[in-house]
Amino acid sequence: MEAPRAKTGAARFTWPPRAAGGGSPRADVDAPGASVVLRGAALRSAVGGGGGRLAQVWRAVETDWLDLVAPPLEPRLAAAGWMPDPPGAYCPRCGLSMFDGRAIGEGCDQCEGRRPAWQRVVRLGEYRGELARIVREIKFSRWRALGFALGRLMAAQAAPVVVALAPRTRVVLVPVPMSRWRLMVRGMDHTLAICRGVRAGLRQAGIGASIAHSLGRRHGPSQLSVLPSERAGNIGRRIFPRGPRRFGKEFDRNLVVVVDDVMTTGATMQASCRAVREGLKRDGLEAVGVWALVAARTERADGDRDDP
Repeated sequence: MEAPRAKTGAARFTWPPRAAGGGSPRADVDAPGASVVLRGAALRSAVGGGGGRLAQVWRAVETDWLDLVAPPLEPRLAAAGWMPDPPGAYCPRCGLSMFDGRAIGEGCDQCEGRRPAWQRVVRLGEYRGELARIVREIKFSRWRALGFALGRLMAAQAAPVVVALAPRTRVVLVPVPMSRWRLMVRGMDHTLAICRGVRAGLRQAGIGASIAHSLGRRHGPSQLSVLPSERAGNIGRRIFPRGPRRFGKEFDRNLVVVVDDVMTTGATMQASCRAVREGLKRDGLEAVGVWALVAARTERADGDRDDP
């Protein structure tokens, strides 16, 4: 198993995040601190584990007798010694790692001069090791429960940032859409499964959250089948805002967070956030911001693609 790289100056990761009225978490967002590995009850709470004796017995039966293809999230992360990235470990604008912990202006030297359609990126970590394996299993093996658990962990990462930078607002979660043809072939919308976990985790943290199926996607060549340099053109206008009823009053003066599993070149997320902004403008709505929330960020544009 690939060991994660050590990070210095990591911020403390706590679960559950403080509720909006429970004191400012800004120190957790902006200031460096000691890093911790989620273990035991803290990790079980973040990913939705725990439960009574009956639940523990059932998990033992599943593991020992039924030969699960996808073990629960908690023991996998604990065994890998994995921890989520603190905000200072990556650029809040493009999501790429910053090993010196410094940003240039509003971004880093890798995204300086670019204008993404989102205002902030929140990620769990780099697309490698156990996190990458979990993401692939959710996407290609139809493990909804694993996707839900990963979404709850993403909510734990995002909640302190939301409370610090967009307090007293509700969060509208918009999953990156899948074409109807690909949904029929796959048999599962993996991003929606993750999104439901994010919603549950934010609500547990005291943040109002809902899911809006506001974007559509026309079928076309898979992002897996094209070169990284061609992805922006491939996705083009295939992601679009759906009808007016898909952008309701819940968007007005609230925070919109577009959710996906992986970001590589950012072409899919760019198209999705741009479509959200088009829908808001069309319907005369004004959100306090549009953010991107992903489980993982690849560190090479020609690595595993972000969207099939």
